[in-house]
Amino acid sequence: MQSCRLLNRAVEVEVRDLAELDEALRCGTRHVLPDSFSPQQVAETVEQIAVRAKSTVSGNIRLETVREYAEADYISVGALTHSAPAADISFRLE
Repeated sequence: MQSCRLLNRAVEVEVRDLAELDEALRCGTRHVLPDSFSPQQVAETVEQIAVRAKSTVSGNIRLETVREYAEADYISVGALTHSAPAADISFRLE
């Protein structure tokens, strides 16, 4: 992150490691998105942010492993959308 100026707004900051998490929290973000963290890293993240921010975990989470990530406030499981069948719908107006 280059600057903390925009974090007074409601933004969700994606972090790739604990160093980026520290920086996001120093800047005052209220919602972090740890991407592709292990369950152990998620637990460390939740402990580190305590009540300062909410967390949404994503990346490499499957329905079979979702319980391992239950420390986070929110969990994003891509399989719900990646494996959904597509529908071909047309809409005509006259």
